[in-house]
Formats: sequence, C-alpha cells, structure tokens
Amino acid sequence: MVIARYMEPKLKLVSSCSTMRDGIAAIYKYKPELLFLNIAMPDEEGHSLTEYFGNTDVEVIYTIEKDAEALPGSLPVSGDYVLKPVNPADLQMVVKRYELKKSPRAFRAQIENMVLNLGMGADVNHKIALPTNYGFQMEQVHNIMYCEADANYTRIHMFNDHILLVSKSLKTVEEMISRDFFFRIHKSYLINLNFLKSYSKDKGFSVTLDNGTVLPVAMRKNEEFVRTITRK
Repeated sequence: MVIARYMEPKLKLVSSCSTMRDGIAAIYKYKPELLFLNIAMPDEEGHSLTEYFGNTDVEVIYTIEKDAEALPGSLPVSGDYVLKPVNPADLQMVVKRYELKKSPRAFRAQIENMVLNLGMGADVNHKIALPTNYGFQMEQVHNIMYCEADANYTRIHMFNDHILLVSKSLKTVEEMISRDFFFRIHKSYLINLNFLKSYSKDKGFSVTLDNGTVLPVAMRKNEEFVRTITRK
C-alpha cells in the first residue's frame, strides 16, 4: 500500500480492511490514532463507520475516488481527505496537516489531567475546562443540561440554549464530569439529572428534559437508569 511504502516509519500500518465489519473489529482491536477511510465501501457508506466508534479518539482522513459524486465541498462528514489513486505527495501533505493538528494535544492532555487531578469535575458547582479547537472554555458543571456525541467531538448543551462544540469524545467528557449528577442514557447522550423532567416507557424508553428536549434511553441502560433516578 502507498501508506506502508511512503510513510513508514512515521506511520505504522496495523490493519487494512475491505468491509465495514472488519473495519469496526480492527478499530476496537488496535485503537488507532489515525484512520484512512474510503467513502465508498462494498457493504455500507464509509463515513457511517464513525457512528460505531464515536467514543474513541481517532482522527479520520477520507479517501475519495476522483470521479466520485461526493466532492470535498459537499461531503456528508467533516474531516480531511485525499483523492484516489493516492499520490505520495498528496499523502505526505495530508499527514502533515494531521501532525500539525495533533501537535497541541499533548499540552492539552496535560492541562486536562491537571484539571481532573484538582477535582474540578467532582463537584457540580465547580467549573470545568472544556477543550475546544481554540483552547479551553470554562463552564460551571451545573449549567450543563446534556452532552451529545458528534463523531470524535461532543456537543455540550447548556441550560441557556448555548451549544459548545468540544474537541473530545463523549466518553472523555463523561470521565471529566461528576457521575453523581450525570448519567449516560445512550451511547450518544449524557444527561444532567437535575434537568430531568420526566421518564417515559411509551413506545420505547425516553426522557424529557426541562427545556422540552426528548432523548432516547438505550434498552441496555434502562434498568440502571431507573434504579438511579428512583434512588434520588
């Protein structure tokens, strides 16, 4: 492959998959930092693969056929891309952009670890440092109504209807926030129990928040969720 030929040892190719099923298995097995994903796959559209690993911190570079209908400006996903057949110079350029994007991560990780060690996320009345593409946004935890997974990002919905896009997965955000006041009701949603208005078993499980937002409760989470809210 072009990656193995031109990018090693900078990049180490750990797996090459031709089907969605194999790709999902490889991602969970190897936990890669970078994924080259073909938009057109035999069994499903490539970009839908991100739905299966929204809680992992993996960067995606899409590979697109030059004659594909989906041009870069109209892709159904956000992310970098390289055209196929892959030119080594284009590959090196897109990897360089990935490196530049990745470079602040170590610094941000140190800050986040410091925040966690200080216990800023342990008390619902404390502020928490939420990482964005431009630095950090300080927000009081009790103002967070719910968090929504968006591929490798998280949308933080505040009580005042403000939405903050955070450059971390929902799993990472969940680890930063007090679990005494928040509950992961679904792979895509983490809610602040203080904003819970009602719970419904009609036509599936769902919750309604104080602002009228209705969110699904996953079946595998339902029993634990009911135990949690009836304890309070």
